[in-house]
Amino acid sequence: MRDIPQEVIDHIFDYFRDDKPTLAALGLVCWSWNQSSRVHFFHSVDFAVPLSSYTRPLKTRADHAGQLVFLKKYERLVAIINRKPVVASLIREVRVTYDSELGSSRWRVSELIFTCILGMLERVHTLRLCQIQWTQLGASFRKALTRIYSSPNLLQLELYNCYFSRTKDLTRVIGYSPGLKVLTLAFIRVEGLSFLLEERALHGEALSTHCLSSSRRAPLKKLVVETTMIVAWLSFLQDPVLCPLDVSSVNELYLSQVDDVQATNQYIQATGSNLESLEMWAPSSPEVLTCTQGTIDLSYTPKLRRLQIYGLPWSVNLCPGGCVTKMLENISTLHPLEEVFVLTNIVKKQSEGLDWIKWRALDECLARPVFHSLKKFEVVITLASSGPKCIDLEEFKNQFPALNARRLLTVRRQ
Repeated sequence: MRDIPQEVIDHIFDYFRDDKPTLAALGLVCWSWNQSSRVHFFHSVDFAVPLSSYTRPLKTRADHAGQLVFLKKYERLVAIINRKPVVASLIREVRVTYDSELGSSRWRVSELIFTCILGMLERVHTLRLCQIQWTQLGASFRKALTRIYSSPNLLQLELYNCYFSRTKDLTRVIGYSPGLKVLTLAFIRVEGLSFLLEERALHGEALSTHCLSSSRRAPLKKLVVETTMIVAWLSFLQDPVLCPLDVSSVNELYLSQVDDVQATNQYIQATGSNLESLEMWAPSSPEVLTCTQGTIDLSYTPKLRRLQIYGLPWSVNLCPGGCVTKMLENISTLHPLEEVFVLTNIVKKQSEGLDWIKWRALDECLARPVFHSLKKFEVVITLASSGPKCIDLEEFKNQFPALNARRLLTVRRQ
């Protein structure tokens, strides 16, 4: 084994990065293996309080050691870091999950050791906050989190199902890291956000004193927005006073629950100059659509290389093929688009969802010289219970003679 280069061993260990029992066993073989294994073993830490950890109701803080058995692993981690401080620098990913069912008293007991560990970490590059209620966190714990998300080492911040009672609390969390490159906002609730945006539209900069202002907007590279309030959040992200981020620098954009076409189009027009990858998902139910007028004009994305569309929320009354054509037809100069993926659900009569004339128009649109760089066009069709029971894929493929001739077309049923 001495003749195997260390780089090869490290590569092999990469395959076991999520298998901690195996990593622990490998670390006992020799010193060099121990160094390689612990890089993955301590890479991520999950701070959570499982409900099953409680054997009986908590009475006093003094007897928490016998009841909260799960805290022992965090106590061991503190002991390891105190004995070998270098371990703290190996922890790169941190996940914090708050469960409101625990109650504030039980969470406070856990906060003590969580705060201790967070205060030791120096090189965290990914922070995930799940189900966090900002006002329910203790002051020392919020301070420890602030130390992490304001660090220049933080590159990725993910917020899932979190609640903020004030807009400026959210602004501080997402805007303090000078090196932030990836931001995920998934079903975030902010008290009065929609009202605040309406007031901002009416009074302009008059409300700037109510929110944290930033003289420098941090440039993002990837933005993920999953929410049922797409209009409010797109407005928030474009507001230079409320949002301290430069969203015009985003290369990868993921939008879920797109229920307003006009608002999405306006956002892409304003911030799409650097987009290279765009992924959009329809809402789960067409009943929640607020605006399906117009279309999304991709002529404002001159660098777009990868386009993925799931569900086509703006095609309730249109053929999906015609909808995609409208998105691309205004592009008149040479465009770098390489991949197009379309997933559509045929929910109405076959004649409405599979209008061959409009699908052939899409073929002609993509066959134009401006899309000379196109390498792949894939269509996935799902059949709803209210739609047709089957579809002739060969007939569907025949509507794309130009793409078929270039062997760029892939059509499948799901």
